[in-house]
Amino acid sequence: MYWRWNARRLAISAFLIPHLFAVAIINLPDSALRQRLIEPVMHYLVPIGLDQAWGMFAPNPVMHPMVLEVVTTDKDGIQRMFAFPKMTDFSIWRAIPRVRHSKFASNCGAADRPSHREVAAKYAARKLNIPAASYPIEAEVLYQVRETPPPGQPPRDPMKPPVPQSLQTFRFSTPAEVQQ
Repeated sequence: MYWRWNARRLAISAFLIPHLFAVAIINLPDSALRQRLIEPVMHYLVPIGLDQAWGMFAPNPVMHPMVLEVVTTDKDGIQRMFAFPKMTDFSIWRAIPRVRHSKFASNCGAADRPSHREVAAKYAARKLNIPAASYPIEAEVLYQVRETPPPGQPPRDPMKPPVPQSLQTFRFSTPAEVQQ
């Protein structure tokens, strides 16, 4: 009985130590250590939604609502569009477990997060089920931004279309590349 308890504690510690190390690395300011270790840390933390970005906090929080989209163009010029879910797409009960969707979309816009945009492009290409015969494809990751008026200004026209902002374009030669 005593041995099992120690084995369980050892297993938990074996998980927690590298996990807490990864969280510490992602929260470091830009440094040589962070630059060296960020790539493997991002491959671990981004898919599980535990990465960090400080863009939502002062002094310069995100000011405009954005929708993350990926537009793919195949070798024949056929375009397909995938819009990532927004919290407003769900009822409150269905939105609670999806809170990381909006965080991921926000993090994709950060200049130092190219791995987020690549993950988004690959995910969208998989969800769109693009036939293998249509490759190579280009996947453009973009924001559809609805500009918010500055404080004290009257609201803008709600019918004004969002402004697309291209974040990055990726080229995938085969379906195997989007499965990685």
